[in-house]
Amino acid sequence: MKLLLLSLLIAVSAIVAAGDRQNGNIRRHRVLKPVTTILIIVLALLAFPDVPQPFYTCLLIGLIFCLAGDVFLMFEKYFVFGLAAFLVGHVLFIIGFTQFNGFLVNPWVIVPLLLFGFGYYYFLWPDLKKLAIPVAFYFIAILLMDLQAISLYVLKGSTPFLLIMLGALLFTFSDSMIALRKFKKPFKNSEWWILSTYWIAIYMLAYSAHLV
Repeated sequence: MKLLLLSLLIAVSAIVAAGDRQNGNIRRHRVLKPVTTILIIVLALLAFPDVPQPFYTCLLIGLIFCLAGDVFLMFEKYFVFGLAAFLVGHVLFIIGFTQFNGFLVNPWVIVPLLLFGFGYYYFLWPDLKKLAIPVAFYFIAILLMDLQAISLYVLKGSTPFLLIMLGALLFTFSDSMIALRKFKKPFKNSEWWILSTYWIAIYMLAYSAHLV
């Protein structure tokens, strides 16, 4: 019951925060955006101590860096700091995923990820300019996160690892939409797409800690 009520609170906060950003209510959005992520961190905290500690530690600290990234990305001038915070978060998630079966390299997974990564980076390349190198490192990190998450699910096949895989993929989708909006052009309902998939992603990662 406690997890259900918290999940409902997260959903309400996320919907209002995304709606505020989409409709231009920036003041309330800047309150509810970090609040939503904090509530998801609380969800992860409630899994303690019944979770493998190395994975849990990386997951929790990774979510805290996501919170920092949320705050930075609310201000355009701090975009690079937001990118750096999320990059650290992805690296921590990668380390956390490798705590189960080491670093996994599944060739059936890595090939489509590389095709997507190189293809999307090539698509963005003309507009990246000074951010070309930071974005390249970010792409590498998020693709490695996807590689570990998908390979882990292929190996394990159970519900917590399904949540981890879906969370990683939704995170990638959200980041791809951010890149499309920033480096190409804004698109209709972009905030809904970006924020909803992002919060669902980290919610799944946080909830997986209750099941592993």
